[in-house]
Amino acid sequence: MTGYYNNPHEDKTNRSSEALGFYLTSSDRDLLNKVDEIMGKQGVVGLRDALGRIHYVVDGRKGSPYAARRINEAAFSIAKEQKNEGLELAKRYTAAIDHVLLGYRFLRTLRGYRFLRHMLQLSLADPSLLHPISKRLFPETGRYYRVSPSQVERNVRYLMDRLAEDEGLTAENRRPLMDDKGRRLSVSAVVFTLHDQAVNELQRRTLIRFGRNDDTVD
Repeated sequence: MTGYYNNPHEDKTNRSSEALGFYLTSSDRDLLNKVDEIMGKQGVVGLRDALGRIHYVVDGRKGSPYAARRINEAAFSIAKEQKNEGLELAKRYTAAIDHVLLGYRFLRTLRGYRFLRHMLQLSLADPSLLHPISKRLFPETGRYYRVSPSQVERNVRYLMDRLAEDEGLTAENRRPLMDDKGRRLSVSAVVFTLHDQAVNELQRRTLIRFGRNDDTVD
């Protein structure tokens, strides 16, 4: 038995060849026949193991040149798909980060703003860079912009000071980014706070996107 996942918003007249297919087999013969059928059409079939890894089995019955072509085609397709997924994910990260940062009156012409934005992009892609932030995220950002980690921290701190001044606040009384006792946050704490807000915003957008099938989020 064969089944396909159906997207209710999909144009059925233009079904992609990459549609997700499910095949239910009731015997070893059925299983082998289905694999042989796919092999005959595609020359390669992917099998998922218990850890979720995909293993590709290539049909070598038609000779090594045919098998080599199928391997190259499969590898190219996988690489292209991963690249597209990476670009799309990066766009979603950036949109979530910009939404969060625009909620504050940061002076976006300052270098500290670029440093801060870049750190959030890195931390969303790899949260392990936050631990410890001074030894991983600051140096990584510094290498990208060719400055020292201390310059990264100093520029972001100045960005925070300007934020306080622009909102008519003193550095000791910062309402937008402060702890529960009203004390000034360190640069590291600011990055952690904004990272968490960006994660929440990304989750919100993901729920809206899949819940409403709408990529447009205010």
